[in-house]
Parts: sequence; structure tokens; C-alpha cells
Amino acid sequence: PINRLKTKHYGVMKKHRTYIQILISLLLGIQVLFAQEKPTTITFLSVNDMHATLDRFPRFAYMVDSLRGLYPDLVLVSAGDNQTGNPINDQFSPKGYPMVALMNAVGFNYSTVGNHEFDSRPYGFALLTQEAQFPFICSNVEVEPYIGIRILPSTVHTFYDKGVRVALLGAVQLEADGKPATHPDWLHGIKFELARDVLPRYKDMHDRCDATVLISHLGLEEDQVVATQNPWIDLIIGGHSHTYLPAPVEVGSVSISQSGCKLQHLNMMQMTLHKGKVIAKEAHSLPIDPKAGKENKEVRALVDQFNNNPVFSEVVGTALDNFTSYDQLGYFMVDAYRSMTESDIAVQNNGGVRISKLPKGDITRRDILTLDPFGNEMMVADLSLDELKALLLSGTVREEEHRPFLISGATAHYVFTPDKKCTSIELRDAKGKPLSPKRRYKVAYNSYINAAYPYEHKQPAVGQGYNTAEAIMRYIGQLKKVPSYQKASPRIHIKVK
Repeated sequence: PINRLKTKHYGVMKKHRTYIQILISLLLGIQVLFAQEKPTTITFLSVNDMHATLDRFPRFAYMVDSLRGLYPDLVLVSAGDNQTGNPINDQFSPKGYPMVALMNAVGFNYSTVGNHEFDSRPYGFALLTQEAQFPFICSNVEVEPYIGIRILPSTVHTFYDKGVRVALLGAVQLEADGKPATHPDWLHGIKFELARDVLPRYKDMHDRCDATVLISHLGLEEDQVVATQNPWIDLIIGGHSHTYLPAPVEVGSVSISQSGCKLQHLNMMQMTLHKGKVIAKEAHSLPIDPKAGKENKEVRALVDQFNNNPVFSEVVGTALDNFTSYDQLGYFMVDAYRSMTESDIAVQNNGGVRISKLPKGDITRRDILTLDPFGNEMMVADLSLDELKALLLSGTVREEEHRPFLISGATAHYVFTPDKKCTSIELRDAKGKPLSPKRRYKVAYNSYINAAYPYEHKQPAVGQGYNTAEAIMRYIGQLKKVPSYQKASPRIHIKVK
């Protein structure tokens, strides 16, 4: 009898719920029809590649609060790479939590997935997506359910008061191996497809909405390809290439925006719609200058709480001169690898050098963990000269813009074709003599290179039991005073023919 009563009650409730849903749909339909009788404007705010720049959040939050006062229904989005770049965030437990907490506090509505979101490892990223009070959207990724990463392939954002429905899509960049630029070991249970193959499948979603926005972590060049292939997209909010666009790039009727990186700028795009079509767009790039005005006090208190960690203020050595480029800092890194492993040669991928400047004076633990935040293990391989060249060649294929690996212990002389294909590599010692093909070389590099840059070699690389940031700090500890790299001789020479 109890089961029958429950079943009957459930049936009545289900019937009432159906009637209510029909009534709400009718009312919303009437509201949409009424709203579309006259033009209406919607507002998107966007940032990209924040890379855990916590210290700019208080001013950023104040700006967002002020703009919400003017545009209460604005949509705030991130175009990915929220993570990696600040040890306060990257070394936190759980890894990456400070960024999610701050994004929650500011009131983000959506984020796409950047390649560095995966730096938290699968279950770490899963935890962050569960802590986030906003959804992650990415149309070209599929995650095994057991991992627990919460990602929507797409969604619809409805501006109810204006009767406007906007289709939201997302996309993450992929390397030549079909995976994002992160450690391959951190992608188990996750599948990817090229965005240019996936996005056309969402054309019917666009047809059911008033506008379509792609939140992209593909980079400007690929965004332009996507815009050409999918002219039905109205706006691409871009990231990954760290490109600052003071005004959108227009590809036909598709507008592409991007705000640089590290919360230097905030983009505002306003789209005016009428009868289900975008009829006008207006864009503004707003500088985020912490010294320019007021801050959000609650967000400031949260940032100060995260920053209150004396471990990262520990001084590990002194720089005798300013470092002023990625190359200078990269050569310093490989010199450290070679010295600490007592190797003949050391190499470093360009993407692993995360800052371009380090001022003269005290070098702190925070500085080194900002320079090298990934926690990759130090590894050593025993290679023949041909195997060493194969390693360096792999770097020219995968590296963005085909930039060769940074190197210590030799100079590398490359020949490229005009279309950026490497045709030959010669290695020379400190006296300018070619390295001997008759001997073997002890070569140091990080575990990311070992996993992401396949090349032919017989003996596997051996992990050293400590990470590359530790190697750098030990090296500084031995030197005490780090010499200037301002006038260092070039180590990479490139000819194009």
C-alpha cells in the first residue's frame, strides 16, 4: 500500500510539474517575442592566459564590479590557461585552488580549457572543476567519466530579460601529436579532436540561437582558420598565443578578440541583436593597472591570505645583472642542468621558460618556481651524436614557431628551409670544432621533453630523483652569485636556404 501511495503521489506531482514547465515555456516564448521587437545589447567581458597572476585580481575584481553596475547581466569568461605561472598557486594544496577561489570571488560565468589546466593532473583538474562555481566549456575534449573532470561540450546562455539566447562553444589547442601542450602523462583517460573538425557539428545549435560565441584556446592563427571555415560564428574570444589585440581582428563577419596575458587587459565586447541576428558590435580594451585606482577589498584580503607564505620569500642567491630575455634565462637553466648532472650537454624546450625578466639582486625561491613551475623531473640520457641530433630535430618539429631547443655545452648550427623545416644540424664544441661521431654524450633534459618529444635512441633516459627547479636552486646555491648573461655568445645559429 505504501508503494502504491508513493507511485500515485509521484504521478500527480509529475503531471503538475509538466503543466508548470509548459506554462514557463509559453511565458518565456512570449517574453522572447516581445524582446526581439526592438534591438537589444548584450555584454561579454573576457580575459585569457591569466597564468595564476593573483596580485592583479583585486583591481580586476573592482573593474568587473563597476561594469556589472552598468551592465547587470554581463557575462564574464576566461579563454583558458587560468593555471600555472605563480608558485603561490602552483605549490598550493590542492594545486591550483587559489585561482579557482579568486575566479569564484570575481564571479566568472564560464571558462574554456587551456592546455595548462591539465598541469594539475587529471584528478587535480577534476577537483578544480568541482570547486569552480562556473562551468568549463570545451567542444573538442572527451573525458572518461571515472576521472570526474566536469566539462561541458557546449551550452546556451540566456539573457532572460532581453529574450536573447547565445550558443557558447569552447576549444583547446592541440600539438602535432593530437594532444595539448602539457605533459602527456597527465592526459590519461582524456581524448581530443581537432577543433576545426569538431566545430562545424555545432552549426545547428547556432541556428537555434540568436548568436554564437566560441571561447577559444587555439591561438590567433588557428582562430582565423576557424573563423574562415565557420562564418556562422559571431565572436571568438581567443587565447593561447598571448596576443594583445587593442581592437578585434575581423574575418568576414566573425570578430576575434584576445587580451594578451596575465591580466594586463580586460576586453569588453557588446553585441546588438535584432530579430535573432547580430546587427552591430562594439569592442573596448580596458587596461588592468593595479596602481590606477580602487580595489575590491574582499578579493584583496583573499590574495593577501594566499600570499602569506614565507617559504617563497627565501633568498637562494644573487643575480649580478638583470636578465632581460627568455633566452638569457633559458641558457641559465640549461647551464644549471648540465652542472648539477655533470653532463656534457643540456637542453631545454622554449615553452618551459616561463618568464622573460629577472632583476638584478636577490633571487628567491618564488622567482625560480615562477621561472620553472612544472615540477618536471631531471633526466639524463646516454646518446650517440646521431641520437643527440635526432633529439634536437624533434624540438624543431614540435616547438611553436619551430624554435630550436636552448642548449648548454655546445653550439648548434641549423639549416632551415623557407617553410621552417630543418634539413641539417651541426654541433660544435667551445673551440668551434664539430663534435665527434665516435663518442657518446651524457645529455640532461626534463621529463616533459622525454615524454613529449619522441626521437630514436637505444638507451632510455634515467630520472635523477629531483625536479628541474631543484637543480636550478642547487646550482645557485653553489654559485652564490649568478653571473651576467647579457653579453653571452650566441649558442644557436640558424641559416635559411
